[in-house]
Amino acid sequence: MKVIDIERKGNVLRIYFGKDDLKFWYGDDWNDYPYEDNAGIVYKEFIIAYIDAYIPFNWDIVEACNYLGNEDYYFKKEYCKNDFRDGIIPFLYLVPTNELYGVTFLTQQRLQKSNKTQHICFTDTLDKVQEAIRKTGGFTEHTQWRTKND
Repeated sequence: MKVIDIERKGNVLRIYFGKDDLKFWYGDDWNDYPYEDNAGIVYKEFIIAYIDAYIPFNWDIVEACNYLGNEDYYFKKEYCKNDFRDGIIPFLYLVPTNELYGVTFLTQQRLQKSNKTQHICFTDTLDKVQEAIRKTGGFTEHTQWRTKND
């Protein structure tokens, strides 16, 4: 199984999984920029399971829409969900809150500097996602598996 989409409510993530051999998946308006304003969740026919992940309060969840380009230029780059599916950039980073104190311009490079920072990408495996969540002190539960009748 691999990650095919992620929904966020505060520090809770619902992570959707599809089959390992799935090559192409999408949802409503996945080609629209910016994704956070318009893109829907992946279509149900691609989902085989999901987990709910709980991230501790002393960790920040930083989505791609929350950070700026890179060290060379500071502007907000817009992404569509197809960009995450195609592996252009991680969907989100999990960062200890104290690692962000004093950071004026939040860039992908700065997020990657901390050895505590975890990231989750579309196409990550269930094991990789659960390990990243465990490293934050968080946990996952409510794994739901789809059946042929769903």
